[in-house]
Amino acid sequence: MKIQIIGYSGSGKSTLAKKLGLFYNIPYLHLDNVQFYGDWQERTIEEQNEIVNKFLQENDNWIIDGNYSKVSPIRFEISDITIFLNYNRFYCYKMCKNRHQSAGRARPYLEPSFRPR
Repeated sequence: MKIQIIGYSGSGKSTLAKKLGLFYNIPYLHLDNVQFYGDWQERTIEEQNEIVNKFLQENDNWIIDGNYSKVSPIRFEISDITIFLNYNRFYCYKMCKNRHQSAGRARPYLEPSFRPR
């Protein structure tokens, strides 16, 4: 099963990816972790594509969350399911604001090495 999750900021893409990954026991990749590392340092598009393409090659089943359309666009073609979280802007704003208020604290499900067991 190959699942692509897209949607607005604050719509719950990462939360859904984690829950589905644990439920189906398949690896998932957060594209925020692919784009950023360390203290919000940004990788080049080439580095991002290399990471995602390696993830796709190493896993028969996967979940990827994020909207980065320029990062390994092949993932859209090969996914079995694309989930679009289409919540209204007020809900997403509220969720982003809540996340901003907890800035500085790590979100454990975004750890780059986290994979279901």
